[in-house]
Amino acid sequence: MRTRGSVHDARVPLAYIYTDLGNPFRAFWNRVELFDLLAQFLQDKKVIIAGGHWDRLKHHD
Repeated sequence: MRTRGSVHDARVPLAYIYTDLGNPFRAFWNRVELFDLLAQFLQDKKVIIAGGHWDRLKHHD
């Protein structure tokens, strides 16, 4: 998909492009700790977190 001078790889869902933060990674413990620290800051942002084991987060809905 090509839009106004930019290129979109069709393998990347458009939802990732129109978010404030997208994290398509597995939840290793260091990432879980980081996102737990950022939870309050991220609560009013458009955030997509995909991958396994994100249920380890202390704050998730």
